[in-house]
Amino acid sequence: MNIAMEQQYPVNVLQDYRSIFDEFAITPFIAALPAAGNYEQPVKAVFQSAAQYIHIAKALLFGDLETAEALYATAGNPAEIVRIASGIKDFDYDVWKTWQHDVYMDAMRAKVDVDGEAFFALLDTGDRPIVEPRDPNNMCGIALMDLRTELFNSM
Repeated sequence: MNIAMEQQYPVNVLQDYRSIFDEFAITPFIAALPAAGNYEQPVKAVFQSAAQYIHIAKALLFGDLETAEALYATAGNPAEIVRIASGIKDFDYDVWKTWQHDVYMDAMRAKVDVDGEAFFALLDTGDRPIVEPRDPNNMCGIALMDLRTELFNSM
């Protein structure tokens, strides 16, 4: 866990959100990835986790179709996804930073569109902060809070 997060948020807040991250992380969903590389049309597929979607989108952003296909073949194994994603060719962190939030939002939107449990779990957090202790930048938590606001505003 990130030390700064431990100092910023009480442990019980971090533990309260374990279930929402697990809901987004481990249940399969169908989504379309944007067109990239040799794929002229968006690619619609079943993703085993939001992490799998995010890292495949990242690989496609940098034109690394080989890594994207290897990530898809992982069947959602989190450790394998991280290992494979660390080898994305031509990865540029500054470019990724400009797209990262949008990719996370796309993954989270796709998830709540098809998973009622994830939708209600997210809304049940109310206006409390959402923190992903395994993510040093808390991009997942930020995207979930932004999506939650988006959903509340659309009701």
